[in-house]
Amino acid sequence: DVIYVLRGKGLELTPELAGLTLAELEKQAISKALEKYGPTLAGKREAARALGISLSSLYDRIKKFGLRD
Repeated sequence: DVIYVLRGKGLELTPELAGLTLAELEKQAISKALEKYGPTLAGKREAARALGISLSSLYDRIKKFGLRD
């Protein structure tokens, strides 16, 4: 089985997530990144960097997906 690692930061999307929509995968990736790096500003910066998006894009997606900020 293939394990996808996002940006070499150890954020794994496993094969059981393969049936999800792109939006659901994005939400899962953001959620995992926030769990890994924490809810602080520094943690969110690291999460955004790991995901390859800007910090403002991360905040937009947190709001879009109703994730805890």
